[in-house]
Amino acid sequence: MALLEYLPDESALKMALQGREGDWPEWMQILAGIHEQSALFYSWRYGQDEAQVFLSPKARWEHHLKQAEEEQDAEDALDEIDGWFE
Repeated sequence: MALLEYLPDESALKMALQGREGDWPEWMQILAGIHEQSALFYSWRYGQDEAQVFLSPKARWEHHLKQAEEEQDAEDALDEIDGWFE
């Protein structure tokens, strides 16, 4: 138990014990929010539409699932269109 106590906050066990479900600790979420705001400000300042931001593991997984769903929807639409010409 003593070894488990000193695991990093980013470890899977600590995330599960704290109920974060794969998300960053609070201090890292705050830093990511500050980074996102400053990145968006500087991209706006230099006339860019997008800024590169860091996604938490949980947000990255949700983004991955959304992309997979959109790709599947696109494939289904193409299959349906191909069926029209058969």
